Amino acid sequence: MLQLVAITAMEPPIDFTADSVRNEKVKVLRAMHTPGPKSVVRGQYGALHRGRGGSCVPRRAGSRSELDDGDVRCRELYVDNWRWADTPFYLRTG
Repeated sequence: MLQLVAITAMEPPIDFTADSVRNEKVKVLRAMHTPGPKSVVRGQYGALHRGRGGSCVPRRAGSRSELDDGDVRCRELYVDNWRWADTPFYLRTG
C-alpha cells in the first residue's frame, strides 16, 4: 500500500529509467510521517466516512453477525513536501 502512495505522490522523474523512478518514490517514502496510535482506527465496522476535520471515522454497523468484511483498519498518512502539505492519504484494509 505504501508503494501505491509513493507512486501517487511522487514528482515526475527526469526520465523513466528504473533508477529515476525509484529515487522519486524513495523521496516520498522518506517524507512520510510515521503514524502514531491516534492515526489508526481499528475494529468491526461497516462503511467508513469522514468525520470532523476530515479524519477517518468508522460508522458502526448493527451487529457483528451482519458484518462480512471482518477486521477493518484505516490509517491516515501525511507526506512532508510542498505539493502534499496538510493533505491526508487514507489507507483502508480489511
